Amino acid sequence: MQSLVWAESVEKPLDPLVLQLRWITQTQFAGYYVALDKGMYRKNGLDVIILPGGPNLKPAQSLREGLVDVSIEWLPHALVQREKGSDLVNIAQIFDRSGFTISCRKDHGIQNLEDLQGKRVGSWFVGDEEKVRALLRKKNIKVEFYPQNFNLDELVSGKGDCISTMRYNEYLQLLDKGMQKEEIITFDFDALGMAMQEDGLYVTEQSLKQEGMEDRLVRFVAATIQGWRYTLEHPEEALEIVLDNDPTGALDEHHQRKMLKVVMTLLHSKREQLGQLTQSQYHKTVDQLLEGGVLQYQDSGGYSEKIWNKAQLLLH
Repeated sequence: MQSLVWAESVEKPLDPLVLQLRWITQTQFAGYYVALDKGMYRKNGLDVIILPGGPNLKPAQSLREGLVDVSIEWLPHALVQREKGSDLVNIAQIFDRSGFTISCRKDHGIQNLEDLQGKRVGSWFVGDEEKVRALLRKKNIKVEFYPQNFNLDELVSGKGDCISTMRYNEYLQLLDKGMQKEEIITFDFDALGMAMQEDGLYVTEQSLKQEGMEDRLVRFVAATIQGWRYTLEHPEEALEIVLDNDPTGALDEHHQRKMLKVVMTLLHSKREQLGQLTQSQYHKTVDQLLEGGVLQYQDSGGYSEKIWNKAQLLLH
C-alpha cells in the first residue's frame, strides 16, 4: 500500500505595524485605507493597523513614546521637534505640494499679505503655526495669533480676521457654511513660494536601528505607494473605502469627494516619484524655517532616502 505524505503549507506570520494618522479618518488618507482594504499591506507581509487622530492627539509624541511605528507628520513640525531633542526622521513624502492656506475676510480690510499687519490670525497650534511664522517673519509682518476652533465659526461670524485652512478641507467647509468665494482672500503657501512638505511618513532614528524594522518599513512604503496609485486610478472606489472605514459613520460623502479631488493634486505629478523627498526639497524647507527664525540650526539628518529607494525595487 502506497503511503501519501501531505505537506502542510505554513503561511509566514505577518509582521505587525501601527500607523498613526495626523487627523480623523477622511480622504486625506485615502491611499492608506486603500492599501489596507485591497490587501496591499498583507501581500507585502504586513498586518497594518491604522489609528485615526484627533484634536487632542499628537502623532509625533505617540511615535516618540513607542506607541506606534509610523506617524504622518509635517516636515516643519518634525524639524522643530528635532531641534528640541526629538529624533524624528522622514522616510517617505506622500504630499509633494502644500495644501495649507490662510483664509481671511476681505471686509476686514484684507486684500494682500501686508494687510495682515496687526490682524488676528487663527491657528490650530499643531505645527501649522510654524509655517505661518516663517512667512510673516520673512515679510516683517506681526499678527495676533489665537487658537481657532475646529468649527470655523470665528471667520464665518466675523470675530476673527483670518484662520488657518487646508485647501482640501476647511476652505471647502467655509463655502459649505455659506461664505462666498468673493468674501474670502486666500493666501496659498504654494503660490507664495513658501510651500513646505506636509503629509510625510515618519519614524524615529532609534526604531530604524531595530532588527528587521528597515525591511518592514520598505514593504510598508511600497504598499502605501501602491495604495495611492490605485487611489489616483480609482477615486470613486477609494472614496467608498474611506467611508466604509469611518468608525463614526459621520463623514459627508459630498465633502469627502471634493476633498479627495484636491488631495490627489497634492501628490507627485510623476507616478514613479510618488513618495519621494529629495535633498533639495528637504533643504529648501530647512532654509525657509531658518530664514523665518523658526529654526536656529541647520539640520541635515531629518530625512532618509534609503527606505523609499529600496521600496522602488519592490514596485518594479
